[in-house]
Amino acid sequence: MLIPIIWLLLLPQEPARSLGEFLDANAAAVQTLSDPQRRVAESQNHLLEKRFQKLVDALQRFADEYNRNRGRVWPLREAEAVRKAYRDFDLSMSSGR
Repeated sequence: MLIPIIWLLLLPQEPARSLGEFLDANAAAVQTLSDPQRRVAESQNHLLEKRFQKLVDALQRFADEYNRNRGRVWPLREAEAVRKAYRDFDLSMSSGR
C-alpha cells in the first residue's frame, strides 16, 4: 500500500516528454548551445538520471524489507536511505531549472 502512494507523489503533474520530442520542439535553442554548454547539460542530465535510479533502488529495497516483515517492522535504515535519495534527487531537479 505504501509503494503506490510514494509513486503517486513522485509522478510529475504533466506527462514527461522524451528527449526526441524535446529536441524537435526546441531545435533552434538546442542548436545554439556551444560545445561546452552541451557537455554541461549532458553532465547534468546524467547526474539527474543517476540520482533517480538511486531513488528507485532505495524505494525497492524499502519495499522488499517492509514486505519481508509483512508490515510489522518499519525498516528505518531503508526509510532513511529513501529520504536521502529523494532529497538528492529533488536538489538535482531544482538545480536544473
